[in-house]
Amino acid sequence: MEGGIGLGTKRNREASGAAAAGEPLHTRAQLVTFMRYRGRRDLLEALLEDGKVFTQKQADAAIETFMKG
Repeated sequence: MEGGIGLGTKRNREASGAAAAGEPLHTRAQLVTFMRYRGRRDLLEALLEDGKVFTQKQADAAIETFMKG
């Protein structure tokens, strides 16, 4: 997926360190069920690559980057 966040990106490489630091990882399917993303579910579906794992910080950063243009 072009523009999506995948395993090869800097963010996902940092996610493995985040998980080691106790920051939980979630799939895209899990993140879109969170109440904090209720108004941005479609955006997360488009931005995050299916089958990969992300921290909430990564999801927030993807949204922020997209919104800035």
